[in-house]
Amino acid sequence: MATIHRHYTHPNHEVYIVDLNRTRITVTVTSFSSIVKNWLKAMLHFNGHRYRQRRLIVGLGIQWNPNALHPFPPDTLQLAVNHRCLIFHLTHADGVPYILHQILLDDAIRFVGFHNRYDPDKLLHSPLQLRMIRYPTDVVKCLRIRHNDPRIENASVRRVVKKYLRIKVEQRGEVKDSDWNRLNLTEEQVIFAVVDAYCAFLIAIKIPIRQLAQV
Repeated sequence: MATIHRHYTHPNHEVYIVDLNRTRITVTVTSFSSIVKNWLKAMLHFNGHRYRQRRLIVGLGIQWNPNALHPFPPDTLQLAVNHRCLIFHLTHADGVPYILHQILLDDAIRFVGFHNRYDPDKLLHSPLQLRMIRYPTDVVKCLRIRHNDPRIENASVRRVVKKYLRIKVEQRGEVKDSDWNRLNLTEEQVIFAVVDAYCAFLIAIKIPIRQLAQV
């Protein structure tokens, strides 16, 4: 079960330490492009070897307001690598750092997530017009193929995580359908967003990179 261990408030971002199955994840929540820029630069620095080998895997997820008009532009973009996660609050963003555009268009990075077929379209139709070079890999489809498990394809994130990571998470529907447009995300929303991106990352790193590329 995921819980908030610590919470620090700074002038232009918040930091949460999320405990998931006795693993501590450092989560940065911000709407400031300068913080996003620094987080992404640090991510590339600490994962430079994998990046140069074209083996860098990044968990990606988005959340949106269910009451918004079609095509449901995302309110948040979350990225996860190793024990670090970024939640970029797109709705209140003061801009987009150029490095984010670069990373989303970099074919050396493999983005992964759950049931993410429409994520690129939603990002493109957001006010920030974020474009991805290719569709992110759906780890659920990878698991279906790898384990010959057709029943998993339409399973919830909670079920997939429990079966393949042996981790119990909630991912309650009322949190998924809550107001992600609000100025300050709730702790439940932070946990939901972290689980979405981080668990996709955990599953993906257990799958050979060639199989990820085939989905």
